[in-house]
Amino acid sequence: MTNRIRVALETLRSNRTSYPTSPPSSHAALARDPRRREPGRQAPRLEHDDLAGDHARVEERPGNARGLAGAGWRDQHGDAAVPDGTHERREHVVDRQPGQHGRTLHRCPMLRVMSFPAPPAPRFLDAQAATTQGHLRYEDCTQAGRLQVAALPPALGGLWREVVARHPGARNVVASGVVPILTRLVLITEDQPIRIDLPYEAHAGFELAHDRDAAGVVSRLFMNVWCDLHGIAGRVERGPNQSAGALTLAGRVFAEHTFTRLFAPPDQRKVLQLDVPGYPAVPDAFYPAASPHTAHDAPAGASWLDELTEDPADLVFSVDHTDANQHVNSLVYVRTFLDAAQRRLALAGRSLQVRTRAVDIAYRKPCFAGDHVRARVRLFAIGAEVGAAGMIVGADDKPRCYVRALFS
Repeated sequence: MTNRIRVALETLRSNRTSYPTSPPSSHAALARDPRRREPGRQAPRLEHDDLAGDHARVEERPGNARGLAGAGWRDQHGDAAVPDGTHERREHVVDRQPGQHGRTLHRCPMLRVMSFPAPPAPRFLDAQAATTQGHLRYEDCTQAGRLQVAALPPALGGLWREVVARHPGARNVVASGVVPILTRLVLITEDQPIRIDLPYEAHAGFELAHDRDAAGVVSRLFMNVWCDLHGIAGRVERGPNQSAGALTLAGRVFAEHTFTRLFAPPDQRKVLQLDVPGYPAVPDAFYPAASPHTAHDAPAGASWLDELTEDPADLVFSVDHTDANQHVNSLVYVRTFLDAAQRRLALAGRSLQVRTRAVDIAYRKPCFAGDHVRARVRLFAIGAEVGAAGMIVGADDKPRCYVRALFS
């Protein structure tokens, strides 16, 4: 091991912060508080129509620092406006007030271009955040050393193991038959290559939130999760002199989870309050959730290059595509859509010397082993870059998810 690698690893270790795992003693500690910490495994995800309804309504809401970026997001029941894309990069800052992390999550500069609906991370309560380490696989980075989007969700495993699994509110709510189901996932990667053979560091946290309908009545409850993945800058190269730089941002995750009574009849699945110790009945944080349909819209400032067309491949899921939740894994939909989008790029005569920079996916209905699905895709251009948007539909022609991606 070279001296530079030793220094990089020591830097990574010295930057780690130990966070308490004991929960707050009252519901009040879980409500929105200005004294929050700054900032991974996936939760079960959306598999019920009632979590992503189609009932259109028109209600403009002002932008909210804890909600989706920009103005005009409407609730999850209706069509949503595309955010204005005014995110800007924010570097790490030190803000060591009592009970807070000394870190702030980066605001990703891509959101300014893509307008994908990833709200900025709040400051988290001590019992709702963690910094953990992990290791990447070779397939998690491209040949140029840049992080793959599908490598990001596993970084949430540390938060689920170290924080969520020990949180009394999280345990009690599941015991009551209510679970947070993954309903939207935004994955964003940076251009910085990182060392695949050295540990990464994940800064992650969660916040409970609510949305309201046009009448101002609580309509949904959410558990939102954010994560930044940092790796050692550099690339694995042949020869004894391996380069190793500083710990640097490689990718970001936003995961929207909607609370639902998973095994209740359809008309009883919606959860409007959490009647368990350890969680507030209605979280104070307001989160104007975007309609799932927005995940197949072109980002603000983009122009369509073709029409929505069905990919010719007839796709069949097998047990190999499933996970312990007894249905097709959430990342399988991402890979399935990206394969179809890249076939569309090739058909359009566009270069395939591109990588997936970001993905925005909204889940609607589950797929199971034996299900046949097809992807519907159209391309868009935004500046010098190209992207794809569309959906994956089942044999009944109903969407299983809406997806959009940006390539660079």
